[in-house]
Amino acid sequence: IVTLLADPGLERLEFRHPAPSDSGVVPGCPSRCPLATTIGLTAGIGYGGLGGSEDMSITNSAAALRRWTVASLVANMALVVTGGLVRLTKSGLGCPTWPQCEGASYVPRSESGIHGLIEFGNRTLTFVLAAVAIGTFVAAWRARGADGEPRQDLRRLAFLAGLLIPLQAGIGGVTVLTQLNPWVVALHLLASVAIIGICVAMVHLTHGLPVRDTTSLGSVLVKAGFV
Repeated sequence: IVTLLADPGLERLEFRHPAPSDSGVVPGCPSRCPLATTIGLTAGIGYGGLGGSEDMSITNSAAALRRWTVASLVANMALVVTGGLVRLTKSGLGCPTWPQCEGASYVPRSESGIHGLIEFGNRTLTFVLAAVAIGTFVAAWRARGADGEPRQDLRRLAFLAGLLIPLQAGIGGVTVLTQLNPWVVALHLLASVAIIGICVAMVHLTHGLPVRDTTSLGSVLVKAGFV
């Protein structure tokens, strides 16, 4: 049967197939099947498909870990965007209490209008972040370096990012309970920025990109100016 092989970076593709016998039957093929059909069967059912079955794994491959880290970065950046939308539309108290939205209800009522929907949407995204963080941690836990040893650096970063997500959500709750105290609002944003920084580091590590020295004078000045 034709085998489609690819390296983890998908930089090399090659096709291999055994020569047909004198009867014209390709070994491993149940009948006289053309080459294209064999390729389709092989790639479709995953026996040596594009990137191999390992690349199609949800958590047990280098490619899966790269996908999880990118998903974690994108999801946390989306949370900042929705948080900005909450601020711009003045929907911070669209759900006037926490963890409930209004009274004993965890979802906005019709009288809350668009502001309740915007704030509720921002809160709901936290569950997406938690799911992605769990997937990233599992993939990082199963990851191995070129030497076959566990990637302790990625394990620590994935665990820290996952730990900060409920903390960030709790700060968001305090923000509502303090009637949008500006200091708490700023802390809420800084928590998100910290998680994004961790996600960026994980993306760099999993994609083989250089990780910048954050202890340099320039980096310190930039961070101080942001704060």
